[in-house]
Amino acid sequence: MQASFLHNTKKVILLIVLAITVNSYAQKPHFKDKKVSKEVLNHISALASDSMQGRYTATAGERMAAEYIAKEFEAIGLAPAGRQEYYQPMIVPNMRMAKQNTSLILGDDTMALFTDFYPISLSTNRGQYQGEIVNIGYGIADDGQKHNDYKDKELQGKAVMINIGIPGGSNPHNRFIGWEDLEYRVEYAKSKGAVAVVLYASDSTKAPSGTLVKTVENSAIPVVYSTKNLSTITSAASEIVVDILLLSTNAHNVLGYIDHGAQNTVIVGAHHDHIGKGRKGGSWEENPMEVHNGADDNASGVAGLFILAREIKRKPRKYKNNNYLFIAFTGQEQGQLGSKHFITSDLYPKYDVNYMVNLDMIGHLDSSNKTLLINGVGTSPTWNKAEYLSAKDQLLTAYGEMDDKTKKASLESFIETVNGIDIDSLTIDSSVSFWKYVKSINGNVGYHPLQLL
Repeated sequence: MQASFLHNTKKVILLIVLAITVNSYAQKPHFKDKKVSKEVLNHISALASDSMQGRYTATAGERMAAEYIAKEFEAIGLAPAGRQEYYQPMIVPNMRMAKQNTSLILGDDTMALFTDFYPISLSTNRGQYQGEIVNIGYGIADDGQKHNDYKDKELQGKAVMINIGIPGGSNPHNRFIGWEDLEYRVEYAKSKGAVAVVLYASDSTKAPSGTLVKTVENSAIPVVYSTKNLSTITSAASEIVVDILLLSTNAHNVLGYIDHGAQNTVIVGAHHDHIGKGRKGGSWEENPMEVHNGADDNASGVAGLFILAREIKRKPRKYKNNNYLFIAFTGQEQGQLGSKHFITSDLYPKYDVNYMVNLDMIGHLDSSNKTLLINGVGTSPTWNKAEYLSAKDQLLTAYGEMDDKTKKASLESFIETVNGIDIDSLTIDSSVSFWKYVKSINGNVGYHPLQLL
C-alpha cells in the first residue's frame, strides 16, 4: 500500500510540474506543449478579463467565474460533485448591523446603544438574557500563574462581566499575555457555564471595534462592550438583548469528480476568487473602478486544474489507483471561506481522502532557475520521499548533459529540495544508492551532497 501510494503521489507531482513548466530546460516546445500553453493562456485570459470584475466573492464577477469553471468541468467530462450539480453554494454575509431593539440594562442603569454599549463581532446575531450578571474581573484562570478569577463563583446559566485588560497592562513581557485574546476569554467563560458576556475596560483606549465583521461564525452567545467602567459592580440584575441584522448572498465552490472505483481520493484544489475592484488597502489600485484582474492569483491555478483534470481523464489506466476530486474554491481572499465550508460540510466525509494538492499563483517561474515551489510537504512523512523521487527523476534526466557549473547548481537545488532526508538510504534500485549512481555517471564529482549544505 505504501509503495503504491508513493508511486501515485510521485506521478501527480510530476504531472503538475509538467503542466506548469513545459519548457523548463529552454528546449523547443513540442506541439503538445504549445497546445497546452495556448489552452492555459485562453483560460487565464477568460478568468482574468475585465468582464469578471476581479472575481470578488459573492459578486456577479465571481458567479461568472464559477459558471465558466462548471462548464469547463462538464466539457472535460468530470462528474458533478457539488450540492447543486457542480456548485456548492455557501452563505456569505455582506452586512451586519445592530438593530435598535438591541439593549442592555444593568441594575437601574438603562444604557444607550452605540453610546454606552454596543455588540461586538464575537456576538451571536440574535440572543437575549435576563437574570443575574456576575463580575469575574479579567476572566483569567491560570494555575501556572496562580491566578483564578473563577474561584468560588457559580456561573452556570448566568451572564458575566469581564475586564478586557490583563493584570499589569498590555506588554509583550507580561506573564498573562496569552490571555489577552478576547475570543479565548469569551470561549473560556462559556466553558464555565456563562450564557452572555458584557465586556468593559479600565482603560477606554483598549475598547474593541464596534464594526461587526461580516461572518456567520461567532461565539453563539450575546457579547457586548460597555463604554462605562464596570469594575465597581460585583453583581447585578441584568437584561441583555442582541438583535443584529444580517444580510447575505451566495458564493459558490465548484466541484468535479473522476471516479476510478479506487479506495482513496486525491483532492486537487485552487481558489477562483480574487479581490475585485478599487482600493482596499496596501498596494491595491486607488481608482475605485479599477479591476484587479487576478491572472496569477489565481486564474493560473484554476487553469492548472483544467489541465490536470483533462490529462487524468484522458488516461484512466495510468491514474487508476486514485479517484480525483477537483475543487475551485471561493472566498480564499476573505480567509479560506470556501475551503472551510467544504471540509465542515457533509460533502467532505463522502471521500476517503489520502492527500490534497493546492495550486495557487502558479502563473510564473523564476526567470533564471525556473524554480517551482512545493510547500506543505511536512504535513506527511510520505510527501518527503515522494518529493525526493520527483526531484531525483528531474535531475537525472538531464544530469549527464550538464557542464560542471550547472551540475553543481542542480545538485545544490536538489539538496535544498530533499533537505532532511537521509540521502545515502535512498536508492535508485534495490542495490545502488542515489549518490553512488551520481558518482558513476560523472567521476569528477568530488563532494557528497551534504557538503553543499
